[in-house]
Amino acid sequence: MASRAEQNILWDSVEIIHRYYEDLFRPVAQAFNLTTGQLKVLHTLHRFGTLTVGDLANIVGMARTNMSSLCKKLS
Repeated sequence: MASRAEQNILWDSVEIIHRYYEDLFRPVAQAFNLTTGQLKVLHTLHRFGTLTVGDLANIVGMARTNMSSLCKKLS
């Protein structure tokens, strides 16, 4: 099992990656009048193909109810 210090390093790294993802995709999302979350969903569907709302929520790391609402806004 990872030590507390290793866990902190991992979470710090995840936060940095998330920030870079947001910075990278924000201009693209804005160009299409989307949120970065909506763009992330579209990117995930493009990558994996048809998914259930539950599977999509798990992959993106979002609550199923939030994913359902986000998908309704995209349709």
